[in-house]
Amino acid sequence: MQKKRIMTLLMLVGKAVLKTVFLILLSTWLTALVLGVLPQRERSLDIQQQGPTVEQRSHTVMQRYGDWLVGLLHFDLGNSEYYFGDKVSKYVFSNLLLTFSLSLFSVIISAALGVLLGVHSAIRGSWRIQPPPNARREAGFNVFRYALYIVNAVPTYILGILLLLVATTAPMVLLVMISMVLGSGIMMDFAQMSARLMEEEFQEPYVLNALGLGMKAGGALPKPGTVSWHAFRAASASLLPLIGSKVPFIMGNVLVIEMVFELPGLSEPLLGGLINQDLPLVLSVLLLAVLVVQVIAALTEVLDFVVNPGKQFLI
Repeated sequence: MQKKRIMTLLMLVGKAVLKTVFLILLSTWLTALVLGVLPQRERSLDIQQQGPTVEQRSHTVMQRYGDWLVGLLHFDLGNSEYYFGDKVSKYVFSNLLLTFSLSLFSVIISAALGVLLGVHSAIRGSWRIQPPPNARREAGFNVFRYALYIVNAVPTYILGILLLLVATTAPMVLLVMISMVLGSGIMMDFAQMSARLMEEEFQEPYVLNALGLGMKAGGALPKPGTVSWHAFRAASASLLPLIGSKVPFIMGNVLVIEMVFELPGLSEPLLGGLINQDLPLVLSVLLLAVLVVQVIAALTEVLDFVVNPGKQFLI
């Protein structure tokens, strides 16, 4: 049994790798195709003198794309015209950590708070599992719920500007605050989905049977060894894939917030590369963005595998 689980895990990882390679090839090829039909932008004298030669720029975009792929196989991302002929890897890898950290923290914070609210709402509304009344706790959850409604209605870039006005100088505190802003748009989605899934689980016969046999219902939130805990684990089989599907949305928000706060992430080389039609730089940033999205999505799938050992996975 243990050997079978290990093989399933390895196949999940292999599937994620193949999917990542396919998405990288597809996204970079389409991007090169779009850049190829755009009119060539006039470059400054400094860039012409220090960047690639005229002969190098005379290649067609697809030829340059092929050269970039060949270089990628040798772990070489090419040279950047935007950065005056310097190696692309010198700039994009140094900016990758911040973008990855913001994306990961945003997924964790938005999923944790959204699921917390949704599960509590489902437990409170269930006639089978009624937690003991607690006025202070209910008031706190209601304040959080209404605040989430308001934040969910405000565009992310506006929240980023408002946060910029009250930003703290403590790096970790600022990172958490930015992550909450990034995840605010999908936090309500997680809350609604988790509440619906929990309500469906409470209608299952095993819940009534467990309560009839004397198992504890649980409190306002699921606790190990209670009926609500088993219902939550069953609901997570559908919830974790939803969390993974929201990663591209969060990644887009991360790039916007990086521009608002002028953070040293992937947005700066991406914007500079697009404006200057710097193909190696744009493709390299896109490559890393796809890797960030797929790594986080793969982590949610592996977590789903660990939490739900009996679930059948499509390989």
